[in-house]
Amino acid sequence: MNDAMVFSFNLDGERHAMLQSICDSLGIILKPVPREAFGLPLGALLGMPAARLAGAAEDSGFDDPMLLLCGLEEPTFSAFLQALRRSELPRIDLKAVLTPTNVAWTAVQLRNELLREHEQMRRASR
Repeated sequence: MNDAMVFSFNLDGERHAMLQSICDSLGIILKPVPREAFGLPLGALLGMPAARLAGAAEDSGFDDPMLLLCGLEEPTFSAFLQALRRSELPRIDLKAVLTPTNVAWTAVQLRNELLREHEQMRRASR
């Protein structure tokens, strides 16, 4: 059974089709997340009982494209990132791996943390 999954946020139409093609070629399951689920804990996307997760529901969304990678092991992880870089899919800056730390976060919280990290890296590179 393949546990490699990519959850996509705010990717539709051609962008979704391009990402689906990449995932299909690597045996990765692509699961688009509907906007109404952005306030759920990330673990709930994997079917974990929400009661076990500490994240608070949020109803605000975001428009940035974002990917959440779950269960991708080497060499699939590297192959996926390489395929993204080589594809004509517009760059997706917000990418994360599901961890024990972020499993209880919402997509909104994850996005906000990724933006903070990007800003810290930008400042550090000056």
